[in-house]
Amino acid sequence: MEASFVSQLHSQKHFSSSLLSWLQKKRKLQNQRPELMSTSTSGSTGQ
Repeated sequence: MEASFVSQLHSQKHFSSSLLSWLQKKRKLQNQRPELMSTSTSGSTGQ
């Protein structure tokens, strides 16, 4: 029971860390190309 709980907690921790790294990658891409994001948002709202 306790062992399974620890393994579950470990997997959850691994998932959260991978999700955090993915978010950081996405943020880096957005920072590299801010004009791409601004044009897509302004174009959708302009219509």
